[in-house]
Amino acid sequence: MNIIKRFDLSLIIAIGLTILYVLLPSSNNTLDSIAYALDMRSGKDLFYPHHLLFNAFGFVLSKLFNIINTLHFICFVNALFAGGCLLIIRQILRYFTNNKTCAFLLLFLGSCYGFIRFATDAEAYIIPLFFALLASKVIFSGEKFILTSLLLSIACLFHQIYFFWWVGLGIYVWWNFEKHRINNIIKYISTAFIVPLVYFLVFRFTENDYCNIIELVFHDYINNPTVSISLNSTIFLMTPISFIRTFFQVHGYFLPLFQKYFLILIPVVIACVCLIIGLYKFKGSITKKNYDQQTNKYAFSHLIIFFLQFLFAAISDGNAEFMLMLPFLLAIFFFGKYSIKFFNILYFATGIFLWNLSLALIPTHFLHTGTDESMVKYIQQHPDNSYFFPDNKRIGLLIEYQSPDEKFNIYHSGAELDSLIQTGNPVLTSAVNNTFFMSRGSLLSKNADLFSNYNIAIVDSINYSFGTLYISSVK
Repeated sequence: MNIIKRFDLSLIIAIGLTILYVLLPSSNNTLDSIAYALDMRSGKDLFYPHHLLFNAFGFVLSKLFNIINTLHFICFVNALFAGGCLLIIRQILRYFTNNKTCAFLLLFLGSCYGFIRFATDAEAYIIPLFFALLASKVIFSGEKFILTSLLLSIACLFHQIYFFWWVGLGIYVWWNFEKHRINNIIKYISTAFIVPLVYFLVFRFTENDYCNIIELVFHDYINNPTVSISLNSTIFLMTPISFIRTFFQVHGYFLPLFQKYFLILIPVVIACVCLIIGLYKFKGSITKKNYDQQTNKYAFSHLIIFFLQFLFAAISDGNAEFMLMLPFLLAIFFFGKYSIKFFNILYFATGIFLWNLSLALIPTHFLHTGTDESMVKYIQQHPDNSYFFPDNKRIGLLIEYQSPDEKFNIYHSGAELDSLIQTGNPVLTSAVNNTFFMSRGSLLSKNADLFSNYNIAIVDSINYSFGTLYISSVK
């Protein structure tokens, strides 16, 4: 109690959450995380078009500290930047709330699944959020147009999605700072030319196969058929799922997790009770604040950013990665315009913390929630076989990361499968005769009928965290 009285409770919570991120990195790293770690270790492909500086930044840090295990190292770096995000949003929220409210708002934001997911992995989404939040803090504290735009330019260079944050704060600059308005907006816009300048330097002075700088900037949208902006049925399926999972982890591994570790139901039940109480009391706990015009404009500009980010995520097939920042934007808007009773915040924060701690942060650190890691060990123990994984390149990347000097026969395309079978070589796969958990990947998979014309036979099995994985031969 003396520590709590002596120090700021919100600071204690921010530091405590950061320690959790550092101590509990994911053991279920995404395909992109593994690919980036490989690039950082090898020095190849350091400039990805849509997050231009992320790999280069990781490469420089890894060389500076002589890091070989770049995957774990970038998880650590992201955990520290995630802590920085909490410290910055803490300073913003302290404008609008008291210490206790700010503390449990931090617990809420720092426990949202979309945030902790990337705070404990090696993807490219946490670092730009840090610079975007810092820009929001800077512009609220005064007429710092050049610094604000510079910080958002850095955020955009770490990931293009933060262009919409730059637009939103640009609207705030135009709207709020009426004196010398034209001059202010010229300063703001001109500073952002650092972004096309850096893209030009990468295009001009690095080895690449881009036809022009436009292709570099929009590379994935031009050349990658899996990346698109469109209106289709996937949007209506994935957008609400992704938005919910921005706050709560929801996944098919829950049932086997409960079956194997039933005590985990205790914090989950407590979390549900807290959330139900919070929802029940929510309506009567809100009151509108009478802030000055600057604060109202500041809050509303972050609501604009929220809708811009959300709409772009939606038309990008409901991309969950593009929704990472939404809880932070909502917090700035909501608590800039309204106040909510402390105990209601306490219920929500406690509920979301217990839910995501027990169902996301701890399981993904101590368990392999999928089968890839077990399959990789099997391949390493049986290197002479040929393996076919039509919808899973993560296995190949894991092996390349763990065994960079060894060669394994791993294939992904149907044409390769036909050629292998014609040579009489045994082909093994785990893509059939197994029931996998429901996930975004399983919902979007188009390979269900791929093996219908082949003879399949189970030849082996291996154990993983939640059961048995069957390995089949394909003929």
